[in-house]
Amino acid sequence: IAYDGTDPIPSGVLIQHDGGSTLGNAAEMRRYIDAGVVTMVFVNVDGEEVLFEGVRDRIEHLAFGGDVWLPPAAVVLDRSELTKFAAV
Repeated sequence: IAYDGTDPIPSGVLIQHDGGSTLGNAAEMRRYIDAGVVTMVFVNVDGEEVLFEGVRDRIEHLAFGGDVWLPPAAVVLDRSELTKFAAV
């Protein structure tokens, strides 16, 4: 198994691997051995570090019991309410 390395962290041992291409996609897998948690992030964008930091950190915060801002729940509309937006 290829991996970038292991790091001791407060919740135990972290094994991680990342990679990508020059075509604008990347992926990262992080496995928290002692906690039994695995996170994976896949991005289709140049400059993936921004997404890794923004998305990965929030996912891991949630996985370990933290709170993060979530968007509001979707509003469910009755079909009849949507007809006024239909093209004629």
